[in-house]
Amino acid sequence: RLPDSCWSLYCSRAYAKTYGAPRSIDDLDDHLLILGEGALAKHPGMVWLRRSAPGADVACRSNTLQNLYSLIKDGAGVSIMPCLVGEADKTLMRCISPPAELRSQCWLIYHESLRRMPHVRVFIEALVTEIERRRPLLTCSTAKSAHLQR
Repeated sequence: RLPDSCWSLYCSRAYAKTYGAPRSIDDLDDHLLILGEGALAKHPGMVWLRRSAPGADVACRSNTLQNLYSLIKDGAGVSIMPCLVGEADKTLMRCISPPAELRSQCWLIYHESLRRMPHVRVFIEALVTEIERRRPLLTCSTAKSAHLQR
């Protein structure tokens, strides 16, 4: 089992300076949202965001995670994204603690017969090392947003 996938709500520091940052889920209706389009619209986080802020204005929509990241980074609005991405970018800030609804289990699955194969062992060991190095970003346990540190 890998660390849980953790998503939260992010905006750019520039957006927060201009519009303020949401301090709670209840504040979302007062902010510009970036929602998903196509397959991204069906992501559980996007469904949660639409349900949490039915009265919010939609600034734009994105059909890929990379475009979503770029839109948030450029200050177009507020949206959800993986903590691994959001916490690593110092131009972004996490607005709220990661909602429990936006956590999901992750597993690395491979056939038992491959377990002792040298190339598989090397991959797994490298993956474990990288996950341990990035664990705080994966779990949102460090690099809290400036808003959350107040």
